[in-house]
Amino acid sequence: MNYKEASSQHEYLSYDDILMDVLNENHLYFDFQDRDVQKNFEKICDFLLNSYLPKRVFNLSINVPIYFQVYKNNSMYYYPGTPERIRYILECLKKKNFDEIQDLDRTIWNYETTENLEYTPVQGFGIYIYPSAGIRYNNSRGGDFFNYLILSNAPVKIIEQLKRYQIFKSIVNSKGEGISELEDCCFVYALKMTGEFSNSDLTKIRLRIRNRYLTNKNIDEICNEFKINLVLHYIDDETTYSNRNRKISCNHKRNIGVCKNEAEHNIEMNLYRKHYFLEEETCFSKYYIKNIEQEQEINYNKEIHSIENGIKNFRKSRTFCKSGDLIRILFKKNYFLPITYGHFMVLSTEFYKFQDKNDIDYTLEYDYKHCTKQIVQPKYKNNKDREIFFADFESDVNGDRHKPYMCVVQSEDGNISKTFVEGSCGKDLLDFLPDESITYFHNLAYDIRMFASFGIIESIMKGTRCLKAVVTWKDKTLYFKDSLALFNCKLSQLPSMFGLENVEKELFPYNYYNFHNFAEFERTIEEDDKEKIIYAGEIQEAGEYEIKPWNGKEYEQFEKNIDKIGARIDERYFDMFKYAEFYCKQDVRILRESFNVFRQGFKSDFNIDVVNFISISSLANEVFNHNVYYPNKNLFKVGGHVRHFLSKAVYGGRCMCAYNKKWYVEANICDYDAVSLYPSAMARLWTVEGRPNVISDSHLNLEFLSKQAAYIVEIKITAVHKHYPFPLIVQKINGLNVNCDEITEPITMVVDNIMLEDLINFQQIEFEFIKGYYWDGERDTRIQDEIKKIFQKRVEYKRQKNPLQQLYKLIMNSCYGKTIEKPVEKDIKYIRGFEDKEKYIRKNYNKIVEITEIRDSDIYGVKEIVPIDDHFNFSLLGIQVLSMSKRIMNEVMCLAYDIGCKIYYQDTDSMHIVKEDLEKLEKAFEDKYHRPLKGTNLGQFHTDFCSFDGREDVQHAVRSIFLMKKMYIDELRMSDNTYSFMFRGKGLTTKSILHLAKKKYGNNLMSLYNDLYEGFTLTFDLTKGQPCFRMDKDLSVVNIKDFKRKIKTDYEEGKDDEYFK
Repeated sequence: MNYKEASSQHEYLSYDDILMDVLNENHLYFDFQDRDVQKNFEKICDFLLNSYLPKRVFNLSINVPIYFQVYKNNSMYYYPGTPERIRYILECLKKKNFDEIQDLDRTIWNYETTENLEYTPVQGFGIYIYPSAGIRYNNSRGGDFFNYLILSNAPVKIIEQLKRYQIFKSIVNSKGEGISELEDCCFVYALKMTGEFSNSDLTKIRLRIRNRYLTNKNIDEICNEFKINLVLHYIDDETTYSNRNRKISCNHKRNIGVCKNEAEHNIEMNLYRKHYFLEEETCFSKYYIKNIEQEQEINYNKEIHSIENGIKNFRKSRTFCKSGDLIRILFKKNYFLPITYGHFMVLSTEFYKFQDKNDIDYTLEYDYKHCTKQIVQPKYKNNKDREIFFADFESDVNGDRHKPYMCVVQSEDGNISKTFVEGSCGKDLLDFLPDESITYFHNLAYDIRMFASFGIIESIMKGTRCLKAVVTWKDKTLYFKDSLALFNCKLSQLPSMFGLENVEKELFPYNYYNFHNFAEFERTIEEDDKEKIIYAGEIQEAGEYEIKPWNGKEYEQFEKNIDKIGARIDERYFDMFKYAEFYCKQDVRILRESFNVFRQGFKSDFNIDVVNFISISSLANEVFNHNVYYPNKNLFKVGGHVRHFLSKAVYGGRCMCAYNKKWYVEANICDYDAVSLYPSAMARLWTVEGRPNVISDSHLNLEFLSKQAAYIVEIKITAVHKHYPFPLIVQKINGLNVNCDEITEPITMVVDNIMLEDLINFQQIEFEFIKGYYWDGERDTRIQDEIKKIFQKRVEYKRQKNPLQQLYKLIMNSCYGKTIEKPVEKDIKYIRGFEDKEKYIRKNYNKIVEITEIRDSDIYGVKEIVPIDDHFNFSLLGIQVLSMSKRIMNEVMCLAYDIGCKIYYQDTDSMHIVKEDLEKLEKAFEDKYHRPLKGTNLGQFHTDFCSFDGREDVQHAVRSIFLMKKMYIDELRMSDNTYSFMFRGKGLTTKSILHLAKKKYGNNLMSLYNDLYEGFTLTFDLTKGQPCFRMDKDLSVVNIKDFKRKIKTDYEEGKDDEYFK
């Protein structure tokens, strides 16, 4: 019940009385924008904390679903009442601060720091209890933990026996913490109770599982991999002894998993009240269980032999109760008490976090059928040719949310061009597009929000990007793709990338274009004897409302553009829509022509159609599939615990200040960059044939492993005899990977052969092998030929000023990313209509993370956990590319230290080094490695400074402040002896830094960074100097009016005279 309904019904009651009167309501919602609620906010918090939750919610059985509602940014979000969320809500109520709630999805699944998160006021909060009468369990079969406790006064032997089935008299231990037996999902616990699985095997199974709730299909996948033949009995409360042997099949098989003669484990389980548990004969006689209320516990395994003079004579029972019958009968005899939300809070539903642990405490043996997959060319279906279009929206960016007022769409050849205007332009676009057509937008994540409410049914989201979306509209299925995922650059950069001509310089007054002005400036004119509506904007006020108001020079350019476009009405006014249409059409033309050049280039050079892929990384991977992987026919991806183990050897590019300290440097500094670092690494590598082999204890030595094609091992580092400012060793410090070679006790790392060789050669470590995999197949070097061919082709195209050189650059920089791609953890399903949403919740409550109402529609976005990890990747190659790229940097940077050169900062492929040391370093490098260091070829380095405003005529930096990772400034001397800057601020925008420098430091950027160096806390306003908006989960675009970030650096100060100590 909404508080307004309650207060209107009890007009003369106090607010305390009103609150107590709604204590038994199933739905409470408080609108924090209401004055009464604001005035009584503390009372509401106390009421929820001390009355409604403990009296109404905590006494409910967890069979009753509850949802928390959070209303923010004028959008409603629903979150299932998991233990973690309940605890979090309680903390917010105690603090009387709902703004910390923000995103109950983030509190559970996102591990990134919240230090700089943007907090927006929560506008409302509610609790929704699904009424018991409304819950109808569907026939889908799946299991979770048992939602009941055995009564504490039950016979002791019964209580002990039920522990085998993950049923307990309490779910907390003596310390008030959740008992450890409930950390496993019920299926894994049942496997554990068989005694047939080692801890190592159980861990491997756990690594596959991401959710406590598992369907029969999920379990079938696990049983197939681990060679389990599972007979699963479905028991309900109507089951009788005569029909209790109903078995559940999966995929039309009699049993779940492998057939009996292939199985290593033959197991029987029951599924009762959504709970998996072992089916076995118990020690209890059927007689005893049938008469448990009257019979003494001492007779638990007996039956009546005879009765003489009213005295029972017992003998050991000949028949014993099965576990399924035991629990069903006990339930009928009311021996179970429902687990309530009060009990529930101590548990953890975050089962799949197990996979993120650093522990790799399992044996490495695996079933090659389920943990490896040969890389073979798939049989492509003959996809029918679909019509392709390109489109763009222009939006009113004033107000709370962006609203489209214009859409331009063009056909692939440009012969068809349509412009739709005003509020219906999204619908008009969908009306126009043919069935099963594909339409490209540049940044689909933005444009999809202009029409998703009309019928989105599918999307592929990756971070903040939307790679693909599907919309149904009037019996049509329409496909949308993102060109930004292919080009990875701004639309304004495409003309220069692809050599496009006749592009007018864009100057657009975005804030002037809004529906309020359209209404105010509407005019009716006669044109060709017909009335026509135009919107007459005033030329001299168009730029007044921009974030940075226009000056005279910009107005002069604006007037030129108006005349060139033919949008002038008279000396004072211009045709707003004609002007907007010109630039929108130009943007669509740029996208269309760039895409066609890109597509034709791929077809001609690689025989690959871009339309079949959704990102540059998938495209680049396909190039290497065809030219490197498929021809070999003996390369393998890995999955399961094999992939999990190998993933621990993935270390991203090293980015840090020397010694992890901050530095103030007054010296001539150069930015020394590796030429195409990752392609350079691939040019020194190979792919390795065959599947991984487990290293036996007798082969855990360098003598054996150095003869293999590749290996990845877990090692224990016991000593480090050589230290560097930029260490190779990576340690977990405060939950983060940090390059640090100071060890006080042995540490473990998982490394490949390249990284281990470098640790030995450069850091002179002492270590012990623990375990690992090796590959003894052939090394295939065709990857070197392919990457060199692509590199040389790019050099050739660049010399010819052929725009296709950009295509090759994109391929080189993206080709290895897919090899270490992580599994998808969550998926979004779109449900249309309230009733269908309610049905879906009841059916899938256990795997739902969040529900979002899609704005202006009856569509709900339901975020779910992907229950089983069935992801495969070619991680060996990706790991070795990363390791070889670090070797390329280590060869230079370790040598620099050894000969007395100072480097202060590294960011993956570049280093800030003292200019006067370069000549000495280049000579020493050539003497040691017998190849020139400086140059423009793969594996070489060159100076590559550029100022923040795009000038490339940099001599060197004369003063630098290095604060921390991705936070530094260089004062640059230019070729004309003027000065400029290169600066970075992680989590900040360039314009927010410039704004604070102007406001507080008189445009002195060095003073700003010096204050950060001295440890002062500075606040940056990210709304300054550029549009600031957020892509909301309700598929709208929200303007952000206040977004500040505080930055403080607490690092130790580096001293130049101690650099080599």
